[in-house]
Amino acid sequence: MKNLMESSFYASGQKYNVMVFNLSQEYEDHLNGVQFYGSAVYDGITYGIWVFEDGTFTNKGDGGWINWAFRGWFDRDGSTVAFHRP
Repeated sequence: MKNLMESSFYASGQKYNVMVFNLSQEYEDHLNGVQFYGSAVYDGITYGIWVFEDGTFTNKGDGGWINWAFRGWFDRDGSTVAFHRP
């Protein structure tokens, strides 16, 4: 999971935010300037991978590392992460 996040961050030139999320969990997103979206299956779990400029992402499920990982420029308030541009 963390490897997907790190790989995506560096592949995007370290200039975009990255969210990796377990798609079997509920979430709400308002992401702007999406540069890439893809998915990957790891240990039977399908994860969504977003590379984007800014916006918010709310995890409505379990907040453990097995369910989400993110990197970039952000402020976190519990299960909601507000991302901004560098």
